[in-house]
Amino acid sequence: MANEILPELSPNPESALGYDGTDFRTLAVDTDGQLRVKGEDQLFSYKDQVLIRVTAAATTSGMTLTTNPVPSGEVWVITNASIGNFTRAAPVASIGIKANGETKYAAAGGSTAGAGLYFCFNGHLYLEAGNRVYGYVSGCEVDDSITFNINGYKMTKET
Repeated sequence: MANEILPELSPNPESALGYDGTDFRTLAVDTDGQLRVKGEDQLFSYKDQVLIRVTAAATTSGMTLTTNPVPSGEVWVITNASIGNFTRAAPVASIGIKANGETKYAAAGGSTAGAGLYFCFNGHLYLEAGNRVYGYVSGCEVDDSITFNINGYKMTKET
């Protein structure tokens, strides 16, 4: 430990200390004497929008569409996602997260009542680097028109 606190070297008793793993440091407070915390009073961090649309012509009866992976150093918060078959109804539909090619979390599942109707997710999905958002629809026939929309925001990582 670089800066040991010994009885003969004790700090001013009016100074609150924190240990950063190497050294003790004086904690910062505001004029009201409250501890200042980086990011305090910040509802969420914001880096940029996530606005993605993936379209495909069906090649199988069950189509899964995914986004590109979240880049290193970013966290995405998906607040709305929708998937639809614009040619026919989807008896089964789901939206969730894929990590390392595996479905890790299905956020929502259901169906659509008819062609051109979206199955929607509204909430919060948190994706780390390498994760993808996926959407799945069943009941497809070759060349059905599938559309997957993803909306949310990218968070900044506190440093």
